[in-house]
Amino acid sequence: AAATARAWAGRAALRAGAETPRSRAATAYLREAPKRPAAPDEPGGSPTGVEVGQLCHLTLQGWDFASTADPAAACAAARALLERRSPGPRWAQAEREAASVLKTFLSSSAAEELAGAEILGREVPFAYADGDTVVRGAADLVYRSKGRLVVADFKSEKVEERSAAKIRGKYAEQGRAYLEAVRLAWGEDAEFRLLFLRRPDLSV
Repeated sequence: AAATARAWAGRAALRAGAETPRSRAATAYLREAPKRPAAPDEPGGSPTGVEVGQLCHLTLQGWDFASTADPAAACAAARALLERRSPGPRWAQAEREAASVLKTFLSSSAAEELAGAEILGREVPFAYADGDTVVRGAADLVYRSKGRLVVADFKSEKVEERSAAKIRGKYAEQGRAYLEAVRLAWGEDAEFRLLFLRRPDLSV
């Protein structure tokens, strides 16, 4: 009986181990539905946040923050690439909205700080062990400014002063994962920043 009990306990431990996720995205805790652009057969209308967000991120991925150029051309190039990958009815309007969002952000003090910062990496992939799980992700931007190491994440969602604190809390766990990745890679503590593209004045 004792041997049987031990055998069942061993099997239970194996089942529990098999159920443990071997890999977890840094943003998995958000439990959001997979993001995708509107499908070609969906009716037109306002662009979803997905299209605008993808355009903003791809444009900023190669942007020189010291540049005073209008981001419209870079945004058009990003649209051409993304639309080929995933055709849809809303890219034209999304391009106009993303260009407007980026123009606001790139004329802000937050962008001015990035212009004087040492950019250490963009879309920096990472993976590290957390117990039996591998945490993986990619940081939008890692830079050093005034002696501070900063991990930044661009957010194109709409935000107001009254909702900013709640949104920061929403992404707090993501920030902790990014900071742990940077600590392991660089051997130093960093600061996590959300850069709100629509309201750069609320970026802290």
